[in-house]
Amino acid sequence: MLAVGLDLADGRLARHQGTTSPFGDYADTFADAAFWMWLTLRHEPNPAVRAAAIAAWALPVVTVTGVALRRGAMPERPRPVLLRPAAVLQTVVALRHLVRR
Repeated sequence: MLAVGLDLADGRLARHQGTTSPFGDYADTFADAAFWMWLTLRHEPNPAVRAAAIAAWALPVVTVTGVALRRGAMPERPRPVLLRPAAVLQTVVALRHLVRR
């Protein structure tokens, strides 16, 4: 919960101070992906849920990285609608973890 709270506060502070950047935007998304993949691998016992959650985060990260390498520049950030499956699955994994505790 602390990591999620700090992530939200960091983004809000950057927008409020006008210090957002394309790199920071991508770095935040990639950090989110790393955190949720770690949580999934460490705490999700169901192989199907684990695979779906990791794929939902890995696919956008791999796609954006591939496009950036091919173009030599970062593409536009993926629309939030494309990250909804990852958001839903991170909620499922987090709730399942909390219920098991």
